[in-house]
Amino acid sequence: MVKALADVQKGDGQAYLEKIIQMPFEMPQASEEDIEAVFWKRLGQIVPEQDCLIQQNCWEVLFDKGVGSYLLSIRDITRYMNTFAFKYAILKGETDLQDLLLLTFLQVFEPETFAQLPFYSDILCGAVVDFLVHEEAKKARIQKVYDALLKSASPNKKQAAEYLLSTLFPELTRCKREFDT
Repeated sequence: MVKALADVQKGDGQAYLEKIIQMPFEMPQASEEDIEAVFWKRLGQIVPEQDCLIQQNCWEVLFDKGVGSYLLSIRDITRYMNTFAFKYAILKGETDLQDLLLLTFLQVFEPETFAQLPFYSDILCGAVVDFLVHEEAKKARIQKVYDALLKSASPNKKQAAEYLLSTLFPELTRCKREFDT
């Protein structure tokens, strides 16, 4: 076979075979602790320590309830950090770091939800829906936005997506709770 390939390829048949036939190489599954450690290490390579004003205990909760749900492998961290590094280079100093981190999680792991955010900026950014006079109309609008955002989230990640959205847009969550009571 090597000789036949050498004739067809007009070169080294053995070298050609080594390029096209590869042995599978299985990597062990990274533990949750390893994934979290790699995440913090990679984030520290992008964001200078003096710029990282996020309180560690706040991030531990965010990681446990939302962010960590999306990071299942080192590849997930790499996908996320590539996008975050680009955005951070452009927006550092212009955007709250925690908001940028969480918005990037939505962009990378919940792209359908992320794509909807501009359509609901009035409510998400805390603007009371003043043009709606009746409380029932306001309640319906807030519920519609809330439902639309969560409906677009990955089925097995709805709770994590809800936590990220409530952290990013506390006014939406506050209004929803207020109307639910």
